Amino acid sequence: MRYFFGAAAALLLTSQMRADVTIRYKSETHTVTPIPFPAADLGMDYSIAMKGHKGRLTSARSVTIADFDKRQVTLLDTTNRKYATIPVAEYTSKMEALLAQFTPGPLPEAQGILAGVKSKTSTRKTGRTETILGVQSEEPEATLSMELPMPAGTPAVGSLEMKMVMTIWSAQPDEILRVPGIRELMAFDIWQQYTMNPVGMFEKIVPAAMGESLTKFFNETAKDKTVVMRTGMTMYMTAFGALAQAQPGAPVDNAAEPFMEMKQAVEEFSTNDVDAALFEIPKDYTAAPFEEVFRSSMPELQ
Repeated sequence: MRYFFGAAAALLLTSQMRADVTIRYKSETHTVTPIPFPAADLGMDYSIAMKGHKGRLTSARSVTIADFDKRQVTLLDTTNRKYATIPVAEYTSKMEALLAQFTPGPLPEAQGILAGVKSKTSTRKTGRTETILGVQSEEPEATLSMELPMPAGTPAVGSLEMKMVMTIWSAQPDEILRVPGIRELMAFDIWQQYTMNPVGMFEKIVPAAMGESLTKFFNETAKDKTVVMRTGMTMYMTAFGALAQAQPGAPVDNAAEPFMEMKQAVEEFSTNDVDAALFEIPKDYTAAPFEEVFRSSMPELQ
């Protein structure tokens, strides 16, 4: 509740207390098996810049520019130098349709497994606090446990147990009013949540049984969240060794060892002036349909 009032106050004050801001995140991923494509970590690095009524999200191969006054989103493909501008009202439906093309539905034999998924979500505040780049931050923790029944004849007869533990260091609610850069970023985050609905978009592109569990998990991690300064996710799969036993050099199953670890932390947080040109479409870019720009900026999904 304290977060809600802080966020509302931030939006009310933003027009009178503008501040340029840049925040840049760096990611690391470690798995017991190689990452499918070499640029996986690079693809998760991103930055957000704010100036006036515009916001810019920069990732490895694309840039998204949001114009809050015009309620428009512009997607730039920085490799092929193309762009598309669409109303915010169309963004969610277009993204859902595009992501659905790259997210095949479950095979018929897997539908029974997914229907039998059992899950449990829990959250807690660890009580740990830390100052991260001058921002007072606190750490909630969310845990998702899932049990999937395995079909007869697989090496792991019985069930596959998976657990995800996520820690999210967020700016304390009082920092929204104390730190101008946090206030600006909160306004951008709230704008994304209520106009683009990323969690609702995610729910529609994953199998229903898992989507419900994961959506609940992500909603729990977002509760009372302000600007994220650092995140960590550890994934455990207790039957991984049994499933991979037939493969040469397969890792030994050990429930105490994580299957995957992901970390993301703020490397830069600045309220220095941001160049207004960053929020304009470069003159050498060519207009193209939104779907074309999205596909060309995501070659790993082709």
